[in-house]
Amino acid sequence: PSQLIDLTAMQLERLVAGTQVSLPLLAETLGLPVRTLQHHLAQAGMSYREMLSEARFRLATDWLATSNKPIAEIATDLGYCDASNFTRAFRKMSGLSPRTYRQKSSVDT
Repeated sequence: PSQLIDLTAMQLERLVAGTQVSLPLLAETLGLPVRTLQHHLAQAGMSYREMLSEARFRLATDWLATSNKPIAEIATDLGYCDASNFTRAFRKMSGLSPRTYRQKSSVDT
């Protein structure tokens, strides 16, 4: 089960970049029925939404630190309907706005 969780997290990161990802699509790419995937995630104490948020956050931190891509474009690429939703979600995960995170990461390097 932990290997499936790791594989699911990696697959989510691949799918989320530029694709509107859904639970059925994720399950299909893993070769699993939706209910089976949900069951394994629940056993690991996770949900699809939590995993999606974490995958988006990992990609966002990477892109903010390593690219000059506009924040609005990052938001769109991660599947957010607008930059303000992305900013709100990012702030909830990191405690910082995407702009502040980018500024701090450029100072740290």
